Amino acid sequence: MVIIIIIKYGFESIRAVGDARPYRLKTCNTQGKTKKTMDDIKIGHYSEGGTGVTVVLTPKGAVGGCSVRGSAPATRETALLDSHKMIQKIHAVCLSGGSAFGLDACGGVMRWLSERGYGFDAGHKVPIVCGASIFDLTRTGGAKPSADMGYKACENAMQKFPSCGGVSEGRGGDRTRGLDCIRPSKRTISSNGTCHTATLGADCVTTPTSKSNNGQIGAGTGATIGKICGAEFVAAGGIGFASRKIGDLEITALVVVNAVGDIVKDGKIIAGANKGGKFLDCNKMLMGALASSNDKQKGQNTTLGVIMTNADMTKVEVNKLADITHNAYAMCISPVHTEFDGDIIFGLATGKIKGIDFNVVAANAIDVMKEAIWSVAHGKSKG
Repeated sequence: MVIIIIIKYGFESIRAVGDARPYRLKTCNTQGKTKKTMDDIKIGHYSEGGTGVTVVLTPKGAVGGCSVRGSAPATRETALLDSHKMIQKIHAVCLSGGSAFGLDACGGVMRWLSERGYGFDAGHKVPIVCGASIFDLTRTGGAKPSADMGYKACENAMQKFPSCGGVSEGRGGDRTRGLDCIRPSKRTISSNGTCHTATLGADCVTTPTSKSNNGQIGAGTGATIGKICGAEFVAAGGIGFASRKIGDLEITALVVVNAVGDIVKDGKIIAGANKGGKFLDCNKMLMGALASSNDKQKGQNTTLGVIMTNADMTKVEVNKLADITHNAYAMCISPVHTEFDGDIIFGLATGKIKGIDFNVVAANAIDVMKEAIWSVAHGKSKG
């Protein structure tokens, strides 16, 4: 099994994500790319103008499902994921910033897949690309992911070798900066402001030369959390990633945390709305009717997740898996699934490993998604 995430940063924060100090945003054009997480699944990122796109590619098709729990989703092709619909396999999940505008990125993913002959054969190959977007428009000054950005995220997902220096316009170079090769038997979870890597058994991975913020790449570039108390109290959100292997079974979670609430662990807030260096506790503020009365904050939040496995599962089971994995959201985000959020989880199953008990996959999926969410607060990914 090989799991590698390699990302180039251009979205910077003045603090670590879990630090309760004011948050300020800087942006520039950036690209990032990721090698495959498991057989037949690859992840790529592209960021530009303070927003971005993350694509999960399954070119050969994976059984897909989804569960929408938020009340303000911006989504594409989720209806066909219903267990009663004909389509069984999908070819990509495209996550983006830009609210509903960002769904344009799905067109670029479709174009990339179509050019390579992937898709549902209806006499003409039609790639099945499902998508969802977070609201980051107020943070980015209205920047909107485009179809070209979706295409470039696909290109980055397919890069053969790590290349964190010399990446230009979404195309990989072959230069590296401050990177070291380590032996495949070691596990590295690190970031250095240029690259981010989570790996198991990688041939060559990056190690950090300095500490910096992590997770604000791709669809998570403009993500923030703790917005229920008002924009002036928000903290940085972003991309989280975690993976687990049990024998031949693999389970991977990718999440974009842009929640109205805080991130919590063991009942304690570890990232979220803060004032004067102290967490405000979004849930208590909501229960006490002390939340921001600014209607503009409504609908500006969403947590997007993808839970992936190599287990053999039916479409009914994949939908149930996505549904159950929302338990991780409830355990790690407070409050969650509000009318201000568009929370969604996509499920993907490649079908490689037969005979796996669904309940084993589901129990581990919740745990892995929890780790992915917490990695946003901790500024690192786990794999």
